[in-house]
Amino acid sequence: SYDQSFFTLEFAAIDFYAPGKIRYAYQLEGLYDKWIDNQGERKLSFTNLPAGTYRLKIRYTLPNGNWQLASKSLVLRISPPWWKTKWFNALLI
Repeated sequence: SYDQSFFTLEFAAIDFYAPGKIRYAYQLEGLYDKWIDNQGERKLSFTNLPAGTYRLKIRYTLPNGNWQLASKSLVLRISPPWWKTKWFNALLI
């Protein structure tokens, strides 16, 4: 909901031979159009996202440096506060 203004997600790509060489980047469709390099960090924190629907995509590097897109994405839905909902506006009218 809109009042849950801070959350953290943690993720990992598994590589038994060179785990220290894995880099991560993310894209939050609906807010960011570009990939953001996470500098090898496996956590993402978000605060005060506006109401809406977002799709979080994560990509990672193989030990040879080639980027791979994670097979799953995460859909985040942030609800608006009750006074900004369509039904409340309809009630006012």
